[in-house]
Amino acid sequence: MTVSLCIFIPAIFLGNFPVQEPYLEIVGFSEDGCYLAYTLTGEYEVSAFPYCEIHILDLETGDATETFCGVDETQSISCSLLRDNIITSHEEDFIEYGITYGDHGVLLEFPPLDSPPDAEIVSFIVNGDAPGFPEGLYSLDLFQITADSLIEYYDMNPSFCVLNLTRADNSVSSTLLDSSISPLIEGTVYRYRQNGFLLHPSGYFVVFLACTVEGLEIPETVIVPLVFSYTSDDGTCELM
Repeated sequence: MTVSLCIFIPAIFLGNFPVQEPYLEIVGFSEDGCYLAYTLTGEYEVSAFPYCEIHILDLETGDATETFCGVDETQSISCSLLRDNIITSHEEDFIEYGITYGDHGVLLEFPPLDSPPDAEIVSFIVNGDAPGFPEGLYSLDLFQITADSLIEYYDMNPSFCVLNLTRADNSVSSTLLDSSISPLIEGTVYRYRQNGFLLHPSGYFVVFLACTVEGLEIPETVIVPLVFSYTSDDGTCELM
């Protein structure tokens, strides 16, 4: 299996800065597997206004084709209700892109797995519903490496990350991303965390990483989607 990488880095820094980590929810893939819609909801740090963003990714190019944003300046509704309202108001846009609400791609199983102290490891099982992605047990392994121990921000140090995909049957581990070589965002990142991933039968593997950066007054989190394409090969991964 060869996995080619194209990274989409959207501008998710929201005016006033979010006071909490944006909550990621998947809307769905398009019928042809070429697009993915997802939402980010939260509250702004200064105003505490609830907000919701809809992002539509073109998975063939890794580019954002559309971004819609709604803000409740009256603070009269919850983030979840705001999300429902903005999704309803953009139903025609979803129809235009062929987005199927609730289509999360290949159904994956997630057996429990304890991560070591120096990594965040999430195991998953592919049952053969993704042509080109051999069925079996895998793990997505996120390692964080300190880049400068002399600088501290809220007890965190500037860091970079390495993301690996490992096949359990042959113990082949392939590096999908090294942020010291391919930075995810501009500026200093202090912490990385996995925030979910999706696999589509058309050949796309979408991984979301949460990156902690300096905020206006407190740390804030930026959600970065990574889009990989996969084809059948010898179980190794290569950067595009």
